[in-house]
Amino acid sequence: MKNSRKKNILLSIKLFSLLLIVFLLLKFYFAQISTNQLLIECDFEKYNFNKDSIVFNTNDTTYNIAAISKSLGETSKSGNNSLKVHHLEYVNLIELNNIGTDEVYKVSLYRKNGSAGIVIQEANSTKPNVYTFQRFTTDSTSDGWSKLEAQIRTPPDYSGNKLKIYIWNPQKELSYFDDLKIEQLEHMTYPEYNKYNSISLFIENIEYNKLKQIRAKAFEKGILVTEDDSYIKTIMASDKKFIEADIRFKGDWLDHLEGDKWSFRIKLNNQSWKNICTFSLHTPSSRSFINEWLIHKIFADNNILTTRYGFIPLRINSRSLGIYAYEEHFEKQLLESSLRREAPIIAFNEDVLWNRRSIQLSTKEDFIFNSASIKPFQTNKILNNSELYKTFIIAQNLLDSYKNGKLNCSDVFDIKQTAKYFAIQSVYGGYHGVIWHNIRFYYNPVTCRLEPIAFDCFANYGIANWGFTNIIGNYNPNINNQLPTFAPFYIDLITNSDFIKEYIIQLKYFSDDKNVSYYLNKYQIQISDYEKLLQKEFLNYKFDPNTFYEHANLIKAELKAFETNINQTSYVDSLKNKSVKIRQKYNYDQNIKFFSDYVTFYKNSTNSIQISVSHSNNIEIIGFGNKNNIKEYSSYQILNKNSTNVYNDIISIDNSFSDYKYIYFKNPLFDTVYNSKIIPYPAPTTYNPRNDIAKNATDISKYINHDKKEVHFSGNISFNNHIYTPIGYTVIFDEGTNIDITNNAAFIINSNVIAEGTKENPIKIYSSDKTANGFTILQAESKSILKNVCFDNLNTLNYMGWALTGAVTFYEADVEFYDCNFTNNHCEDMLNTIRSNFYLENCIIENTFGDSHDSDFCTGTLYNCTFNNNGNDAIDFSTSDAIINNCKINGAVDKGISVGENTKAKIINLTISDVNIGIASKDLSHADVDKCIINNATYGFLILQKKPEFGPATITANNCSLNEVWTESLIEKNSILILNGKTIKGKKNKLKALFYE
Repeated sequence: MKNSRKKNILLSIKLFSLLLIVFLLLKFYFAQISTNQLLIECDFEKYNFNKDSIVFNTNDTTYNIAAISKSLGETSKSGNNSLKVHHLEYVNLIELNNIGTDEVYKVSLYRKNGSAGIVIQEANSTKPNVYTFQRFTTDSTSDGWSKLEAQIRTPPDYSGNKLKIYIWNPQKELSYFDDLKIEQLEHMTYPEYNKYNSISLFIENIEYNKLKQIRAKAFEKGILVTEDDSYIKTIMASDKKFIEADIRFKGDWLDHLEGDKWSFRIKLNNQSWKNICTFSLHTPSSRSFINEWLIHKIFADNNILTTRYGFIPLRINSRSLGIYAYEEHFEKQLLESSLRREAPIIAFNEDVLWNRRSIQLSTKEDFIFNSASIKPFQTNKILNNSELYKTFIIAQNLLDSYKNGKLNCSDVFDIKQTAKYFAIQSVYGGYHGVIWHNIRFYYNPVTCRLEPIAFDCFANYGIANWGFTNIIGNYNPNINNQLPTFAPFYIDLITNSDFIKEYIIQLKYFSDDKNVSYYLNKYQIQISDYEKLLQKEFLNYKFDPNTFYEHANLIKAELKAFETNINQTSYVDSLKNKSVKIRQKYNYDQNIKFFSDYVTFYKNSTNSIQISVSHSNNIEIIGFGNKNNIKEYSSYQILNKNSTNVYNDIISIDNSFSDYKYIYFKNPLFDTVYNSKIIPYPAPTTYNPRNDIAKNATDISKYINHDKKEVHFSGNISFNNHIYTPIGYTVIFDEGTNIDITNNAAFIINSNVIAEGTKENPIKIYSSDKTANGFTILQAESKSILKNVCFDNLNTLNYMGWALTGAVTFYEADVEFYDCNFTNNHCEDMLNTIRSNFYLENCIIENTFGDSHDSDFCTGTLYNCTFNNNGNDAIDFSTSDAIINNCKINGAVDKGISVGENTKAKIINLTISDVNIGIASKDLSHADVDKCIINNATYGFLILQKKPEFGPATITANNCSLNEVWTESLIEKNSILILNGKTIKGKKNKLKALFYE
């Protein structure tokens, strides 16, 4: 009885499951029918005459097509008739009724002759939310007919108006049309790119629905506002790899969410794609197609930081979404791929701007720039890393001080990089990228200056509403009184003599037709390939090189007058005066809704809050709490004591308030209570360590020859204060010169060095008290030559947050060393060459605290050099091309030679003794070794991947012998060692954890 009952229960369960499956299949089937259905067909065969028109019948008696009387065609695709459309003729086909939100419609018909096209648009609207015009055809047949298709998706906030479908012929030739078909689809359709490598995203339904809800809210607001919790989970497949990732929408305006081609931000989890860990995807049409890509290439070719950019097909849940543009995000991979050290990337905080636009799209924004704080990218990482935090504070100080007119651009920006950036943007029309809230800056920790990062620089020609002409910064004196509050940002550049001199040079260079031709020719093949790729989806797209020539000609035509103006003292003075007046303008915006936009709170310390108000009104702090409510009430009166247009105040707060992240406050004139998130770092000041060193350095005027532009040192000299040489002045040390640097003084040279001692009479640069803050050469235009120079007992530059790693540092300064000695340093690196070409011959580096020669982003040669008693690595090269010939390494706490991050090293006649690791290769690096002896080492060869954005590494070692080596090699999976002709493939996993964690 029990068994029978059990069988009946099991049978019922199986029957129920079967019925459920059938129900779900039927539901899915009918859902497909309901969303993928043919609405209207017309072959133009059946018609009736009605006064001045012909009325064509369709398969739906509700809809007929009325056309003018001459519209009956003499040729046809099928049957006997077609629709004829003449020059400048507009032919209404259908108006669809009862249109809902997020509905997809596709119109297709065949055309013969001419270029008339299909238009789908929202009816009864002067500015339709839905509009598309397609006149380019596909699938041509031998009889001259070809297929024309147009499709749209209505937005989530669609008004409910009818959809109007018509034919428009703007050209002289007449066209014939036949076999009209109108369908409603579940999704818009896009070309397949099966022969191309693509990105595939797999998103579960519950996660995908979150995206749809965020999209719907964006259309309600009229703008996309993303939060930290806007990300959802996805799996990304590309290059035969599956990667866990987080994804969210990106962009601000709704063009990033229209139709089915939504824009995304993708964060990969502990892996990389194309050496990128975070990137964006957007439709190429939103950023001027190939024009944007080419501008990125020009920036990269000219050593301007820029995001990596390209085109890739995209699929989501196996459905093609056509071709997308991808763009790298602002992380350290961007910097390292452009040969820069990791450091903060900053921007003006635009949250208030977009929040205001989300509340009211048409609103006064003039003073938002005044109140904009400086934000870092990857805030949490910076707040949790003491070194990055120190450099961010300096970066914030620099940009904010420039914004407020407290520092000139020479003290803030890398002038050459910045002038080049604005020149390229002007010549190629990348004006969108120089809007104040679109500019990104990299803080260069070596130069203590900001460099612009090219981003969002698509060509939208014409920025007259900024008060600019074609050349960015070329203000029209007659309209300067109307300029917005952000105008001084550009005025203070072009009224700076250092900047304008370089800017004119770069404008002339980049606007030259030969220069434009050079880049168009250099990238001609890639342009052609991308054009074909894009045209599969964007049928009417064509790259037009003439656009660049035409715009360059506009720059040339304007340049002479601009140069004349900017060289007139009266013109420059008038702009400087206007810059001051603009900053002094009062903010008269009394809109209660937006008053909080002008108030910023900084956490100076646990018990101190600084308030910055870009308004003349007083405020009253009434409490502290979270985003939703007040937890602790308080009473602080913040008064504008001097009745200025901008003012600041600092308050000491009780410990009970210190953990809360929001402040609640009022304007005494209103009853409205506002809340604002406390910025979790101190308010900016004007302090900058490089400027401080330059201002307070030793007076070296007696050593300077201004006529020759030389700084000349000779004899025995002691410096117990900083030495800072003028930019562009060659620094010469006579033979036998002895420089003793004490009392933590830094020796900073802003040009090339000529120091030619002799064996009998060498030059010595040393620190008798072992405190010298390094010997640093920055951005020299000419090569430095050093012979028989001894560097001894030096520390590195480490002054108020400006910190380097080398006792001797050459940054963007080509150098040759002959018979030089580097000894007894007290810092991370003895010799640090960065972004330079170097040559060392017959040099000795010994008794070092850390690495002996650390080279980053360099090309160079070490010949016949000796490294003794190395505190860490004897030679450590990153992203460099190097030759190491006939060198000896005696004693290294860690590695004899380490090559990493895509370094290529040719090593010949090398002897390594008494080290932990003989030769290490990491992260796509390759060491080609010939004639090497490794004596007394724990590991002969180490090969691994350390960083996710790179890949495995290799070493080829011929004619090598290993003596008293505990382990010949340790090789990670996918890395390879070829040792004396034998290939050894890696089998180990996660060697990074063993050696670097």
